[in-house]
Amino acid sequence: MTSLEMISIMFSNYYPTFIKPLESARGNKLVLVLFQLFPDPSMEDSSPMKVCILFTHHIAFIGFLRFVPEGLENNKQNIYIAKTSPLDVLQAYGKQFQTDFTKFLQLRSKEIVHDGRMVIVFQSRSSLVPTNDECSTLWELLTMSLLEILKEGLVRESDINSFNLPFYFPHGDELMRIIEEDGSFSLDDMDIFEVDWDQHDIESNNRGKKTTKSIRAVTEPLFASHFGNSIIDMLFKKFEKNLADHLATKKTRHLCVVISLIKE
Repeated sequence: MTSLEMISIMFSNYYPTFIKPLESARGNKLVLVLFQLFPDPSMEDSSPMKVCILFTHHIAFIGFLRFVPEGLENNKQNIYIAKTSPLDVLQAYGKQFQTDFTKFLQLRSKEIVHDGRMVIVFQSRSSLVPTNDECSTLWELLTMSLLEILKEGLVRESDINSFNLPFYFPHGDELMRIIEEDGSFSLDDMDIFEVDWDQHDIESNNRGKKTTKSIRAVTEPLFASHFGNSIIDMLFKKFEKNLADHLATKKTRHLCVVISLIKE
């Protein structure tokens, strides 16, 4: 399912429940403002837009952080939160997400009118432990592919140990806690649903191909800037094979959470 297809489905589902009643109450049509969330190191100094927004819809299928968290030196031979990651690594990622999401809410609150609505879609997880399969399997397969290149002597171990991906997939309870602590918005509704990595990945001849392209589109600039361009094709070729082997034996899905917020 493409992002646009998902947006269409979610908009269709949410329109009758709160968008249409809000239109009726205000006597006019709402403008759907779409944002794709990417890291913005300058966000700290950004000025709020001088417009009045009644309804916005933000989508973060891969939860970019503004910065790679500090204090990840002990995350050896991992490129993200993994089952072998020490506790301080998990805490560092959670702390960075709380800082970024709080700042995001504060900035959006300056743009949206009182009682305005904001819907946010996050890739999420069902477990309070951030190393569960829903949000770690893809990145552990990518790590496995990178370690295979290490064994071939084409990358240095020190370069792997100094590289971490700036992503985070929050639990619903984390989102509710941050929203409540910040106080810029009140939580109107929350819904959770599952999404296949790719419906075409169940076909043996296509298994893993589309998911690999999606992950490469997001992460290639990060890998290229740290390791150089020479390993990129090899890395994702190995990743596609490891992913196909995984999908041949296990059905894997993303967990997504949709939250509807009201500006205080």
